Amino acid sequence: MTQQNLVACIVAPIDRYCFTDVAQALDMAQCEILSSNMNTLDDRHVVTLCLKGNWGVLVKTESALKRMAKANQWEMICQRTEPKENDRALLPYTVSCMSIDKADIPKHLGGFFTKRACHLLSYNSSRYQSTHSRIHMQSVNARVLIPAESSLGTLREDFYSFCDDHNYEAVLDPDRN
Repeated sequence: MTQQNLVACIVAPIDRYCFTDVAQALDMAQCEILSSNMNTLDDRHVVTLCLKGNWGVLVKTESALKRMAKANQWEMICQRTEPKENDRALLPYTVSCMSIDKADIPKHLGGFFTKRACHLLSYNSSRYQSTHSRIHMQSVNARVLIPAESSLGTLREDFYSFCDDHNYEAVLDPDRN
């Protein structure tokens, strides 16, 4: 039988501490957390989880999460997934980028890596106002998988040239995690 995981995304009002409740439910169900993330966006907590367990544990976990969501008026989706097998060697890299706030940054950064057959694993951005100049800025942190057969020197050179063309200050480094 193929291994399955459970991916859940929960959106809850900020006044409800859903992360603690969810963590307790997962512990009770003896479900293993492969990956989790919690962010506060405006007046909402957003929790994403990738969970692992045998068939019975996943059924029990999904039922518990659905009961909690209904009782607490959370929005939630759950989906079963299959672990992805990498059929080729990929190198993990981190990208840190900042620029004057522009709406097209995700499009440009995503396009740069997609054109080079890189896989975007995560993308986090935030806006802020610089302390001294009061200019609106955008900061981006991303993780990408780069095909091992890529010429890393050429990719780095192309990336920094791309950033110069778009007036981005950026760093591309091996992911050390």
